[in-house]
Amino acid sequence: MSSLSTYGINIEIRLKKLDILNTNLFPAVSIEYGNGIDRDVALSSFDYWLAAHNSHNNLKYDFAFLWTGYDLYGDSDDFVAGYAHTGAVCKPWIASGVGEFNMTYMTAIVTAHEIGHILGANHDGPESSNVMAAISRQSAINRWYFSSLSATAIKNYTSSLTSNCLLTTDPASTKPTVTYGAYTGHILDPNAVCQRALNNSNSYMCLEWPFYNHQSPSGDRVCVKIYCKKPGTNLCYEAFASDGMVCDTNKRCKKGKCMPDSTAPHNLDSSCVFGDQKRLEFTNFKGTCHEHISLDSSAYCYDAVVVQSCCNSCKAHYTGRAGCEYGDSVLGCNKSPREQMCPNNMDTCCEYCKGFVSSVVG
Repeated sequence: MSSLSTYGINIEIRLKKLDILNTNLFPAVSIEYGNGIDRDVALSSFDYWLAAHNSHNNLKYDFAFLWTGYDLYGDSDDFVAGYAHTGAVCKPWIASGVGEFNMTYMTAIVTAHEIGHILGANHDGPESSNVMAAISRQSAINRWYFSSLSATAIKNYTSSLTSNCLLTTDPASTKPTVTYGAYTGHILDPNAVCQRALNNSNSYMCLEWPFYNHQSPSGDRVCVKIYCKKPGTNLCYEAFASDGMVCDTNKRCKKGKCMPDSTAPHNLDSSCVFGDQKRLEFTNFKGTCHEHISLDSSAYCYDAVVVQSCCNSCKAHYTGRAGCEYGDSVLGCNKSPREQMCPNNMDTCCEYCKGFVSSVVG
């Protein structure tokens, strides 16, 4: 909501009450396709539940929001992750919205979008990448900001309210704060984010450089989106990067940028911020970087995919010698005596043949 201040609108989201419900407020007959529920049914069920519990009279909220583990769907094949009444704030009977809770930063994006509806904003145009874009894409670089169109709609709606509940702050409400350094959850762990985004406990962040503009995954390149492995395939899918995720030494992601932060680790290698990729999946090998390199040969580090995915393990074998950065570049150099191997293989067996001097008779 802070981006609205650019347009002279100052709205602060404060918490009156947070409940984790131990009962399902959706009728069992409404659940379809295993875990799906129609968005209209979900929202109307929440409205009914609020009314049945006299929630507004008890809490005097400006709007209520429900996060659900169910999969929302609409009338078409369009992606649906949230739904809300538009122009509903300060109207107790419809001041509500619902959103999918998938434990990634996508939940925050969807929630902000639906609150925008409640405050009176409709969708932006098809080319928008702002908060009120019809579809929130992982690559949207303006998803932290409301457009001027949305700001105008919100300003017009809130100004038209005859009884504007937004003009007073309930002293019983709070503004939740948590520092990144004190946060103990998993939403800042990119591997955990991938597991949740793909709903697969074996997923992990893909670290190959081509996904990140052919550079190491660090800095601004990881603060809009990351890539997540679909296990058992060669595919990596986009996922929303979390604000607060470490992106470089002394830096964290903030609104799509890698910014200085005193709570971030101080001694990271910018070319290896995330360490080794959690797992390698090749045709002839599936396992960790340590298993692939330490148990076989550092020669694998000459392979671009391996050195990018296993930056930490390969760094341990780095010699600093030009042309022999990771030792022998082929396997089996030490299978033959140096006198036989080295005269014709000095380049590929650079470590094994280091210091070898050929003796020539004649």
